[in-house]
Amino acid sequence: MATRVEAGERWDGEKKIWWLRIARRLKFRGGRSSFTQDGVKAVRIDRVLAKAVCKGHAILDRCTNAQGQLFQAPSDAHERILIRLAFLAPDIQAAIFRGGQPDAMNLEGLRYHPLPWSWDDQVRMLDER
Repeated sequence: MATRVEAGERWDGEKKIWWLRIARRLKFRGGRSSFTQDGVKAVRIDRVLAKAVCKGHAILDRCTNAQGQLFQAPSDAHERILIRLAFLAPDIQAAIFRGGQPDAMNLEGLRYHPLPWSWDDQVRMLDER
């Protein structure tokens, strides 16, 4: 049995422990969660998306008065896209900040995808994705 063990692999016949090396590379594609040894899902917050939502709220605060009326349009196109994130449903925003958003939800998808104004429609649309 020990003659079939290749370089980088070990076999300890006394303790019955196997070390196996598999020649593969893992490709990470922006995943938001991983599994620990206990099988419990570890949450990974998408910091880029969370930061964009915060920036959208900052732009909205800067462009509105005390009554919440918009008195100035955002200055550039990037800010006009980000301000839309401040109008996401509160439960969607909370999910983003705790890392519980759907795996398909990312900043690029939200920037260019038309969002419904109704919060219920937003939740339904994102559940379908």
